[in-house]
Amino acid sequence: YDRLTDAIEVFAHDSLVATPGTRYSYSSYGFNLIGAAIERRLGVPFPAAMREQVLQPLGLTSIVPDAADAKPVARATLYAVSKGTVSQAPEDDLSGRWPSGGYLASTDDLAKFGESVLAPGLLDAHSLHEMLTPQHLASGAATTVGIGWRIGRDSLAGPFYHHGGSSNGGSAFLL
Repeated sequence: YDRLTDAIEVFAHDSLVATPGTRYSYSSYGFNLIGAAIERRLGVPFPAAMREQVLQPLGLTSIVPDAADAKPVARATLYAVSKGTVSQAPEDDLSGRWPSGGYLASTDDLAKFGESVLAPGLLDAHSLHEMLTPQHLASGAATTVGIGWRIGRDSLAGPFYHHGGSSNGGSAFLL
């Protein structure tokens, strides 16, 4: 896809899993909608907006969209297991899912990204607080999810934040 607005057609006519606000259900498509809104607001493709607004200012040079012309510094070969057999994973076009997991990154830059997002500086204090506060349903019940981060609590260390995802042959988890 050249633009995320084109990729929205994949799910634009799907039914909702629940009435909004009545239950929590993670959706990658929600992040793709946010990416389309960013494209529309800034007037540039999502990868350009990410590069200019986030990745370059933070010096995260290994993080690139997983596109046919991507030139990561080092890329692992992706594998899949099916019926006990290991084989190279099939190619997967992630151009319609860049905001929800269509990027490649080194482990170092992924850790730096997490550190940068969760520390004051990239986001203002209000935005950081909103992102890391459990969302509430219309009933008032709290979820264990902020904006983009799942929230856990350790009895000794206190709150912790995490998010993970996968695509054909690859996965990432940031805690």
